Amino acid sequence: MKLKTSLLLFLLIGIAVVEWGCNDDDTVGSNKYDVIGIRQTSINSTSTHNRLTSDTATWDSFYIKMSYQTIELAHNKLNSNSSILKALSLDSPEYIWRIDSIFIYDILHHPSDDIKDRIHIVSVKNGKIKSSPTNSGTLNWQIEDYWHVQHSFKLADQPLEETWHRYKFEIFGSDSTHFTAVSDSIYILK
Repeated sequence: MKLKTSLLLFLLIGIAVVEWGCNDDDTVGSNKYDVIGIRQTSINSTSTHNRLTSDTATWDSFYIKMSYQTIELAHNKLNSNSSILKALSLDSPEYIWRIDSIFIYDILHHPSDDIKDRIHIVSVKNGKIKSSPTNSGTLNWQIEDYWHVQHSFKLADQPLEETWHRYKFEIFGSDSTHFTAVSDSIYILK
């Protein structure tokens, strides 16, 4: 009986220590990020998802990937009073930046005409490519859905002629930010 009482007392003290170490105001929080620019653009293969090794491709065999540069505003914090291990939150990061509008130009052909209606936003999941019309709603959904901030774009239709193209992306954020990126030149085949 004395052993059972000692074990029960030890267990109650252990629960009290664990409860003391888990204050509600020091719980694990979510990561918060802001977008501060465009880090890089690359022209990738639709089959391998790697950078193209050539500057020539058929219109449906490549997409342009644009990665954003982010800064961390807040991150998960662990309770400083606790000596026990806590599981970190597996929630995706929260991005406070939102896209207000996007403009896409072919700067080698009609550099002042917005051609976003001829370019689709691409999502790559499990190696499969899905494309949909480019608009700010789709772009913002992708930022919230993925754990990293990037967008990929591909031609919606076959071009009228085989020629060189170079694309300029202008993105305006809801917080008055403005980012511009220019792709490498690519010779597009039919």
